[in-house]
Amino acid sequence: MTMEEVRETIDIDKIDLSNNLVFIEEHHNADANFVLHAIISHCRDKNHGICFVLFHNTFSHFYNVGMKLGYNLNQLQGSNTRIVEPLNIIYKNIQNENNAYCTNNKAPEFNIKNKRIRLMI
Repeated sequence: MTMEEVRETIDIDKIDLSNNLVFIEEHHNADANFVLHAIISHCRDKNHGICFVLFHNTFSHFYNVGMKLGYNLNQLQGSNTRIVEPLNIIYKNIQNENNAYCTNNKAPEFNIKNKRIRLMI
């Protein structure tokens, strides 16, 4: 099945996606890659903006799949495509705080609801 056939099957070609949100949630043993890449392909062809909020697969995964399907997400990123990886952001923040602790020999401080606490790692 080609991407065009997938797009026609889910009727994405009949919907105006500009200024709309498409939420795709995968469940265990249910892979949404074909649907997701059909939507990416459609948005790319129609010059619609795309914002990925990635919790399961990384940007590298989508980049590699896109290359196999004939498009380069690196070229799209920044123009009308945004990538947000919350778990990667959290990891980098923890790593930065840990580096600050190691450098200053002082536990990093966090202000949570006006209560100051120290995180000991």
